[in-house]
Amino acid sequence: MLPDDVHNTINGKLYVSLTDTSMHNLIQSQFSSKDELVDALICSCYVPAFSAYEVPNYKGSPYLDGGFRYEYNNCQNGLFEIDQ
Repeated sequence: MLPDDVHNTINGKLYVSLTDTSMHNLIQSQFSSKDELVDALICSCYVPAFSAYEVPNYKGSPYLDGGFRYEYNNCQNGLFEIDQ
């Protein structure tokens, strides 16, 4: 169970990759609420037909797993870092 203010703790530290249905990538690291964070995480894990048939929404728009279109060359040294 996540605390209600979890978004305040991870803002600027957790980067979530999402892919919209036009295959454009979005990296989100600022969240206004716990629900917004959870929605982003659900979308970032969604694989069509495998996860479910209905595409989940983030801020009112459908998004898929960020790996569908993530530009890996934007990562420094090819590594993901988690700030503490």
